[in-house]
Formats: sequence, structure tokens, C-alpha cells
Amino acid sequence: MRVGANTRLAGALRHAYEILENEKTFDHVVVKGAGQGISVVVNLAELIRRRIKGIHMIMDIVTIQIQEKDTGEIRTHAMLKAVLSKVPLDT
Repeated sequence: MRVGANTRLAGALRHAYEILENEKTFDHVVVKGAGQGISVVVNLAELIRRRIKGIHMIMDIVTIQIQEKDTGEIRTHAMLKAVLSKVPLDT
């Protein structure tokens, strides 16, 4: 799930909870955010860990390159990726 700076935590938390607990179709959720959305990723990951006991988490910081349509200039941004899983993860 990709989040941004304006993503509502309550809605994203409800969606992740439905995937992991109610539907039980997936055993992990990946939350990604870039720029101002990095703080939303951290807050959402911590809320999921508090709500669902026994969740394992791995956080990765990666860079993405975005090419401007107008000028063709390539900009580099930081992105945070959190993998939250019900099964133990390899680091």
C-alpha cells in the first residue's frame, strides 16, 4: 500500500487490519511512502504493530529517481518501505 503526506491513518490502518486479520488472504503488508509520506509510513507501521500482536517488521530506506516531464531533469527522492508480516522475516 502506498501512502502519502495526506493519507488518513485511520483508513489505512483499517485497510491493513482487514487484509491481515479478517480476510487472512495475505500474510504480509508492504507500506511505502516517499518524501513527506515517510512519517506516515512510520506512524502506520507502529500502529499496526500495536493493534496486531506478533507482527514482524523490516524497514528499508531506498532511493527512487523521478524524471520531470517538462524539463527531463532527473530528481532523486528517499522512500521508506515497511514490510509487516505475521510470519518471521529474513533480514
